[in-house]
Amino acid sequence: MGGSQSASKGTAPSGSFAVEVTPALAEQIMNVEANRRAKVEQEAAKRDEELQMIEALLVEKQNMAVAALAAEQEAMQMARKQMEALKDTIRRVKEQRQKECAAL
Repeated sequence: MGGSQSASKGTAPSGSFAVEVTPALAEQIMNVEANRRAKVEQEAAKRDEELQMIEALLVEKQNMAVAALAAEQEAMQMARKQMEALKDTIRRVKEQRQKECAAL
């Protein structure tokens, strides 16, 4: 019952206390909050900068991969042309041998 009596008297619950907010204390609170906000904004700007660097590296790697793929496709195309040229040469040599054999 003792608890209900103290509550009816309007006293603060156990463990809490009242603080008078003076202009100096209010200014300190505002400064702490402003510093916290500035720190958060600075960290966010740093993260944004890091993300931009990562994005730039990814774009660079993607461009390198595209260039490598294009070079590989060009090399394959050249290899196909060389194969076709070799097949054509083999075909002509076979025809020439057949003509020579027929002439004998």
